[in-house]
Amino acid sequence: MHYLAPEEKDEFIELVRDDNLPGIFEADYCALRKIPYSFYKDGHLLILENLSIAPPFALDYLQSGQHIVYLDGSAAPFEILNAHGCLNLNDETIIDYLEFFCTYVNQRPDNILLLRNPDHIPFQDTIYIDFHFDKNNYGEKDIKVKRSENGYIVNAPFVFAGKIDLGIATINDNGDIHIERENPR
Repeated sequence: MHYLAPEEKDEFIELVRDDNLPGIFEADYCALRKIPYSFYKDGHLLILENLSIAPPFALDYLQSGQHIVYLDGSAAPFEILNAHGCLNLNDETIIDYLEFFCTYVNQRPDNILLLRNPDHIPFQDTIYIDFHFDKNNYGEKDIKVKRSENGYIVNAPFVFAGKIDLGIATINDNGDIHIERENPR
């Protein structure tokens, strides 16, 4: 992750600026961070921070080549990039894609997160107390990936609405993701 030069930041702000949101896109008060991801061709997470607001206000965007989408909490931004043929799923990128998707898409009512690294789960202070006792029993070693006829099947520990449970994620080659508990309650 690194901060982009002021001219790159200014160019990006001009691409995404919304005149209906005055003050948010003021280049003098913004910083732009870029994090590369290989599950999209030339893919990056771009985090635009407005530092004039305390705490800093951030807008997250996903870029693949010339395509840029705002991450609004829905699956729509992923669907847009995937429809443009930007997705690069393979055995090395599938878990990163699944984790990123879970982090950026609210799957109500469960708000599902992949439990890849128990120490890096967001909002740990709002999760059920059982989570803190159980989290260290799980990790990357518990994630199993199988190639299916038209995608991937991932058996892994997930956090469903604040509680850890084993789940099954089905990811097709188009990037569509379906996650359910291994043993539905």
